[in-house]
Formats: sequence, structure tokens, C-alpha cells
Amino acid sequence: MDKANPNSIEKEPRVMLEVENVCIRYKLGDFKDIGLKEWVMRHLTGNYHVQEFMAVHGVTFKINEGDLLGIIGSNGAGKSTLLKAIAGIMEPTQGYVRPYGSVVALLELASGFDGNLTVKENAYLRGAMLGYTKKFMDETYKYIVDFAELKEFEDRPFKQLSSGMQSRLAFSIASMVQPEILILDEVLSVGDGAFQQKSARKMREIIKGGATTILVSHSLNQIREMCNKVLWLHKGRSVAFGAAPNICNLYQSFLEGRIRLEQEGAGYHRYFSGYDYLIEGLGLYGAILARKATDCGKKCLIVESTDKVGSDGKTLGIRPDGSISLTSSRAQEFAIQVMGVEGITAPGCFSKKADQCYLTIEMKLLSCLWNVESEEEALTKMKLQAGELSGVTPCNLEELFASIIGWDLYNVFVRENAKQIWGKPCAELHVSMTTGVTVSFVRSGENRQEIIVKYEKLLTKLLSDTDVVLNCDLVEFIRENPNAAVRNIYATTEVKGQNADRTSAAAITMAHSEFMR
Repeated sequence: MDKANPNSIEKEPRVMLEVENVCIRYKLGDFKDIGLKEWVMRHLTGNYHVQEFMAVHGVTFKINEGDLLGIIGSNGAGKSTLLKAIAGIMEPTQGYVRPYGSVVALLELASGFDGNLTVKENAYLRGAMLGYTKKFMDETYKYIVDFAELKEFEDRPFKQLSSGMQSRLAFSIASMVQPEILILDEVLSVGDGAFQQKSARKMREIIKGGATTILVSHSLNQIREMCNKVLWLHKGRSVAFGAAPNICNLYQSFLEGRIRLEQEGAGYHRYFSGYDYLIEGLGLYGAILARKATDCGKKCLIVESTDKVGSDGKTLGIRPDGSISLTSSRAQEFAIQVMGVEGITAPGCFSKKADQCYLTIEMKLLSCLWNVESEEEALTKMKLQAGELSGVTPCNLEELFASIIGWDLYNVFVRENAKQIWGKPCAELHVSMTTGVTVSFVRSGENRQEIIVKYEKLLTKLLSDTDVVLNCDLVEFIRENPNAAVRNIYATTEVKGQNADRTSAAAITMAHSEFMR
């Protein structure tokens, strides 16, 4: 988005790969070693037996330019088979794969070499198979053998190398390319630990060069570190597709037995159990509660009705001026101080320290609210608002605040926040609860999109160890998973249920009372 023009429209990301309802079927039977005559005779006598095996069944996803997609799943899940279809090595039995750019696949690195040729001869042979010219190989050969750490072995027969050394050579040759779509199948696990780190750095260079990348790996840590999207496959079917932290957490819970899969159509239905807390709503309150609970060794599951972590701005409570509304001073304090997240501006941060109250107001909000541009104008307007109570001795906190900042600011910033701090409406609290109110004005200079991005990063950080189910109806989820958790917390909406806290305030209060002692 153009920072100079907050209303400018962001360019849609370029789609680099579409995979739609892809199925890949293998035929198994006794037909491989028979001739045409035997095949005809077996057909006529009914003695011809063929079994079909669906290695990939109904997989659909789409990735954009710059995405790094990780594909996870147990052995036999169909990961490598799907990669071969994407690379064009295999034709899908059903559905289609549409790449919108050049594709280079690093699959089965050690294949395609001649064991009797030398390392140098095999390097040129493999380069020719990948489409490299002799001139290109002459220019890059020194780099290839140096990167593979095989300079002293270049004149030895390839078959005398260890399997790790062979894979290092294959990786070094293949990594010379700069494709638009790069496919990696467990190639970052070749060689020893030092070479794995070096190959990972090389892959990051290629990815930073703009390549859209697909990575298959059994290392969840590697997937978390490198990927922004993840596809989870199980027995050839898609279980989940989405943001990497979320899908990796769900897969880890599956491995630990908290998620059970049942086949449903082309995919799987997930059933959940063994959690300490089921939290409804992926807002800041639910995320804070989950963070503090996981820090104390609890297992949390969040169910969210929308399809993403973060916000499009419609449900976030972003004011017209572009600043974020954090309606709880406790949430504000936790988000900025405890999590170490800076730069999220609350349009009206109301807080209490000792017997003093503080109200920090975003000037852009006052510009929208009162059509003022300077702090002097804001103070004048504030005094005008409070003027109707001048000369009247306040009897409670509500009248005190109104006499200092006026009803507009009190209703927008103070009423609910003060109630959360003291536990009662201000009208029921004596003026002695505070000895003074300090008002200050700030200018954040941030636009709406920057706030949304920071909010999304904050939620992602809070939820790093929490399972999240997106695009899910809570009532239906509880009906299907009655024993998902020991306790249910409804963090954003009023939902009737047994053994449940029902409001966002209850969630944040619980986070403080149970986990922030």
C-alpha cells in the first residue's frame, strides 16, 4: 500500500501455482510380467486381477508469488507423489496442475549419475540433464565442487563416494538455478550438520531472489522456520491448508494424540480431545489467555469462526483515523509490556497507577471526533465539553471525569475501561478513588494497514504454542467434540454452556487471576 496515500489499493498477489482436485491412481496387480497373449487369455478366463491404489486423492490448493509452502505428513501420505505431479513428471489421473512460471524440482538427488564416471564428469553429465550449457558448466564448475566440498575427489569414480557426498554434489549442481517455482523434496537434510546449514542458507538465497518454493520435510522446526503456508497430507488426502504456525501446531497435536482423523469425502474430519482449555474467539483476549495458559504448561485450543489469524480491519475495532482500539487497559498492558510488542497505538489508553488516572488520546481520533488539528484546539474543546459541570462538586467518579474531560471523551475512552479496572460503574464509585486525572495527546502517524499487520504479528506471537481451528462454528464444534477440553472459555460472544466463562472480560480476568500471579 502507498504510505503516502492510505486509501490506495494494494496490488493482488500473482498466483504462481494452482492445484485443483488432483488425484493420482496407481494400478497394482500381476500384469507387469506378462505378454499380450497371456493378457488376453487371462481376460477371457477371468483370471486377470488388478488393484487400484489412490496415492493422492482430491488435493486442492493455490499459492502466490513469494510463498514458501511446506508439505507435511507421515510416510506414505503422498507428498513426493504430489510433487512429481507438480513438477510435470507424472500426469494426474484426475484434476489439474497449473504452474505459472518455470519449475525446477530437486527430487531424488542421487539419481541420474553414472558410478563409473568421475565426479567431474558426472557434474557435467548432471548439468546437461538439467539443461545447463557447457559454457555455463565451465563457468560454475569450480563453485560447484567447492560448495560440495569435493575438490580433492573430483577425479575419483563417483561410486567411491559416500551417499552423503553424492547428495552434496547433486545439491550443488541443482542449486545453480534461479527458477520461478522451486520444488524441494527432503533435500535440506543431505550431508552432515554443517552442510545442512550451508544448504539451508543457499535455499534462502534462492527464495529471497523471488522463487515461489514448495518444501517437503519431516522436520517441523524447519517448516516453521522457513514456510509461511503449510499443506498437511494424510494417506493421500488433504487434512488442512493454511498459515504455517497454525497447521504445524495442529499436526504436532495429531502426533501427540489430541487429534483423531476420520475420512470424509476427499479429505478428513478432525476430532479433538485432551485439551485443558477450549477458547472461543481468536481475538486479543482469547490469544492472551492462551499464551499465559501455555506458558504455565496447559494445552489450549482456539475455535474461530473466521478464516484467518488477524483481521481485515472490519472486526478489529480500528477507528476511522487508522488507530487500533484496545478496549481493555489490561490487554493493552499485556500486549505491549509483557509480550514486548511496540507500536500498536490505542486511540484512548486509560490506565491507573497508584491513586492517579491517565488518559492518552490519539490526535487523529480527535480530528475525526471533534474536527480539531492541534492539541490546543483539543484542550479548548475538552474544556468546553466539561464546562457544563463547572462549579458543581462531583459526587462520584463519573461526574469527576466528566468535569475534567467532558462527556464525549468519558463515554468513548473511560466508561468501560474504568469499570474493568475497578469492577464497578464509575457512577457507583466515590471521587476519593483517585486523586487526579492526567490527559496527554499522541500522534502515531500509522495508517490502517500497518496497524492490521502489527495486530496479526501480535496474535501470531501469542499463539505460537496454541492449536487454532479456523472457519469453524462453535456450536457445531462442541456438539462433535463434547470432551475436547476440561473447560470452555467464550472469549468474544455470549454463548450458553456448562462450565464456561462467557465474556471477553472473563477471559482476560482469568488470564490475570490464574496465570499472572
